[in-house]
Amino acid sequence: MTNECNKSIRQSVDVYFFEETVIDQPVEKVWPHLLNIKGWLNDYGTERLSGEEGKVGLLVKVMPPGIGDEVPLPHNHLYRLATVIPNKLITLKVFSEEGGSYGMDYTNIDNMLLTEVDGKTKISFIGGMEIRRHGMSEKEIQEYAKVIEDSVPVRFEKFWVNLKRLVERNNN
Repeated sequence: MTNECNKSIRQSVDVYFFEETVIDQPVEKVWPHLLNIKGWLNDYGTERLSGEEGKVGLLVKVMPPGIGDEVPLPHNHLYRLATVIPNKLITLKVFSEEGGSYGMDYTNIDNMLLTEVDGKTKISFIGGMEIRRHGMSEKEIQEYAKVIEDSVPVRFEKFWVNLKRLVERNNN
């Protein structure tokens, strides 16, 4: 069993994310907008495949913008709403299509934790991604992991701006 476990570990790379923002509104005002994920994913396309918006079990197809022909198909991934603790926590299980998305096979667990501090809402995004080699060389998988790691802060900067705008627009 240990050899199988070690082999599995060598066949993948883990990437971890941590991003935070503060919104100048109490948690109760921020929560419904954070839960409406498609509202702040800026120009990403989304398609609900099954389940109810805002409810555990929701399954969504996500189509990021600007992916070129050099990136292997399919140009989408999926997420399932795994945990909802109102005004506290959202957990998403994010995963590639069967057979891979963007030329790789991966799974993320993304947590968005809300904390109220002095009437403001701190949102902590804490994520972990396992990228399985799926035919990639060690060099390719390490390079891809670095691209993912470097892109998260840039993407979340845009996501946070969108979320703040939604909250401000609907609470002023």
